[in-house]
Amino acid sequence: MQLIRHIQFKRAESIAEPAPTDPNPAAAEPAGNVCPAGKAETVAKPRFSIAGKISSGIRVDGDLILKESVCIEGEVFGGVSAEPGVLVWIGGGGIVHGQVKAEYVMVDGEALGGVEADCVIARSSARIKGGIRYGRIRIDDGAQIEGEIGPLTGAR
Repeated sequence: MQLIRHIQFKRAESIAEPAPTDPNPAAAEPAGNVCPAGKAETVAKPRFSIAGKISSGIRVDGDLILKESVCIEGEVFGGVSAEPGVLVWIGGGGIVHGQVKAEYVMVDGEALGGVEADCVIARSSARIKGGIRYGRIRIDDGAQIEGEIGPLTGAR
């Protein structure tokens, strides 16, 4: 099994979690406040600088250990883990065949080995197989989850 210890990219891209589409702002907490600790009115929306992308058509065989936030739109055959403060974003066409462990995980694509994170966002197009362990979680309508969903116990 190949182990990629660090991927370095040239271009950084900033993303923020978009606001909910609910026309009644009182009905939903702002999406950016779903995972950070604290009250909604006192916590700023988290911003992540995406260091790079594993584009569609790219296949990675082996585990990834990320030091910076990455968007995965290709296919990873192995686990993905990240250092604290790093976002693992599985984009709409992305597939991870292994467990994803990070502080922040956002899934638009497929996580086929489960997710363990302090903050999990499963968007409407997400497919997660293998369960979820979370500190805080948001599951959008339409997301497909197969497996147990439960809170993190102890340290990650």
